[in-house]
Amino acid sequence: MAVVTFTAGTVILNEGAPINQILIISSGSIHASSKKGELFLEKGDVPAIFDLYCGYSFYTYTAVDNVSCLSYSLENQTVSDVIRGSAGLGELFAASMCRQCSNIFDDFIMQEYQCDKFYHYLKNSYQEYVSLCQKYEVTPKQLGGIEELAPFHAQEDLPDYLAGYYEAAKGFEPAVKKALFHARPDFTDGFLQKAADDVHRVFEHIELLTAYQGDSAYLLLNTGQIDLFDLYTTLCVEVARMQEDTMSLNAAISKLMIQMESQHAIDKTLCKQRAAQYREALDAAAAAAELPDDGKADALLEELSDSAKCILQYADYAEDSSKRFLADLDRYINTSDRSSQEDDVHALRKRLTLAFYEIYTAAFQFSLSDKNVPLPVRMFLLFGYMDESLAGKENAKELAKLATQKLSDPARQVYTLYDWLKEIYEGRKAPSRNEFDSDYTQYLHEMRYSGKIDAATESRMAEDGVQKVLFELQNMFPSVNKVTCGRVTTFCPLFSEHNCLRSPESMLVTADKLHNALDNVRKVDFKAFYRETVFTMAEVGINRELIQCEVLPDIILMPNIGVKSILWQEIEGRRRTTPSRVMFPLLCQEDIPTLITRVTGEFRWEMCKRMQGARWNDVSELSLTSEYFDYVQFYRKNIELSPDAKEKIKLALQRARNNYREMFVRDYIQWVMYESTGSPRLNKVARRILLRYCPFSADIRNKIGGNPLFKDMLERYRILNTQERRRLDNVFVKIRNSGRQVPEELLAQQRFLEM
Repeated sequence: MAVVTFTAGTVILNEGAPINQILIISSGSIHASSKKGELFLEKGDVPAIFDLYCGYSFYTYTAVDNVSCLSYSLENQTVSDVIRGSAGLGELFAASMCRQCSNIFDDFIMQEYQCDKFYHYLKNSYQEYVSLCQKYEVTPKQLGGIEELAPFHAQEDLPDYLAGYYEAAKGFEPAVKKALFHARPDFTDGFLQKAADDVHRVFEHIELLTAYQGDSAYLLLNTGQIDLFDLYTTLCVEVARMQEDTMSLNAAISKLMIQMESQHAIDKTLCKQRAAQYREALDAAAAAAELPDDGKADALLEELSDSAKCILQYADYAEDSSKRFLADLDRYINTSDRSSQEDDVHALRKRLTLAFYEIYTAAFQFSLSDKNVPLPVRMFLLFGYMDESLAGKENAKELAKLATQKLSDPARQVYTLYDWLKEIYEGRKAPSRNEFDSDYTQYLHEMRYSGKIDAATESRMAEDGVQKVLFELQNMFPSVNKVTCGRVTTFCPLFSEHNCLRSPESMLVTADKLHNALDNVRKVDFKAFYRETVFTMAEVGINRELIQCEVLPDIILMPNIGVKSILWQEIEGRRRTTPSRVMFPLLCQEDIPTLITRVTGEFRWEMCKRMQGARWNDVSELSLTSEYFDYVQFYRKNIELSPDAKEKIKLALQRARNNYREMFVRDYIQWVMYESTGSPRLNKVARRILLRYCPFSADIRNKIGGNPLFKDMLERYRILNTQERRRLDNVFVKIRNSGRQVPEELLAQQRFLEM
């Protein structure tokens, strides 16, 4: 035993640091803090007592004033040895453990209450927004994610008795404490270990609570401005333009701002920025309301009047079906809540959806032979637009302007769905695989083998552009359109103002935006879209040289307002050097760089599975998927992982719903966005796997090469890379000695190894 002292403000123990001594406070006080909460420890307390058995601190401990402590070293003895060495310590340890457990459990119960309260606040705020829209006769906009938001619920509930158990133990009479803990070291040791286990179970739940609150706070305020604050402020600005009383809206927005300030997950600087934007917009609306109306008719809206009838006539839709569709469309336009889960509204959306795909298919076929497609029809094919009232007049005007622009960029493999279908019709692209992973050729074979068509029909359909387009429209389009939209339960493919949280122009996904995001990922993970292929040059004895070639994805933009991207297929047919197919909404309400990073991670996983075949998870054949699968499946037995790292993996698995691919994709996003800057987010096992299969570019490797977290792994990578470059140099010598020039394919491989 020794006496140690700390001056006020000294950090005694950092979060995550190893514990090499037991401290008992003899005078002064200590503040413990972390994302899990905070504790105040005084005389008689043992800092980090619930972490002694795992060996790592879960809090940062700081001296509030001058502190004096008794110290017991753990270098040559265990916690159990210390307890057995002095009978009185067991009673003191148990008392401190009970006090700290009681405080931690009380904080946890309060956090659960606050979490539940915040959930109901978000739900009620959105419902209040819908009611205010009805009051001012404005169509409410749908907030993606609010429908799916559910109350917090951990997969494993804590026992109900837990908090009361330690509260009761804390209140034991001195005689009872002495009888239980004073001279019973085995009992005391067992009690402390059980209490430590209970505390760490609570820590797991607090981690989940924190993550839940962070995800939920995103609905309240986020950088993409697709949030509750935007809904309320946009409505307030619109009502101000109508010169209506905004008192009730101002009150609701004030409550929102108070709630925003109280949420730790929300950046306070962002709060101030958004509040300033709102005030500017409100002032501009008030000024605009005072301007006189010149009374001039809007020529563009005149052209868009009766858009639905124009589209139906162009598609030559049956008269009876047209009447039913127009009647349903009118009901939908006049429905106060188009996202309602009521049976009649759900049935209405379903009828409109079925009719939409029939009309789209017919209109597209007619457009193939029409050089002057009417503006409303072009808007329908590009954006899912159907009616100016449903879309909102301002949105309709913006869509009309966008429809005259070139939105596809075939040179950079970016296509609107309309132009993609034309590529298939004209034979430059093959149809996508269907939901059962069958391509068009396999589909025709299955049709012939089942007796639905004969060999002659199969041969004719294999070359028929119209049939190929119909396969794409019937198999890929409906599924992908719904998924990329993101609102699965309330999906309707018609462009509606209530789904449009920002202006169409600001949401438009362009080739520039996509390739800027794609290039940023490739600057980090330079191998992301490279495929391994075989090069031969038999005349000089090169029969099998493995080289890498980069194949960027085809990106198809779906005619909807959406929030998700999707990797539909990683290759075309069976050839491994064909482009993958990635689908985006044409009007995107999410952050494009994040979606691109996510879909690249998905591609990484699926392409590896494709290359490895049935052995994709067999660790005897090393690959990205097999090593990552083995790492996640057996993390509990991995001696390289600390108890804290194992807990984080357990929580990550729960958040990913035990889906290994989803867990990898989340790690990949951390890898590209944070680890590449030298900011650690992953444990060393996950980091080693990603560095081996998704290495950083040379510039990044040079920048972070001195970081101890990466140094050894990067040195190993450098050695292997140098060996491969030397081997390739020998191949070059062999070719030049034969009097021939080195082929461009091998020179490209040399450049690849230098990246």
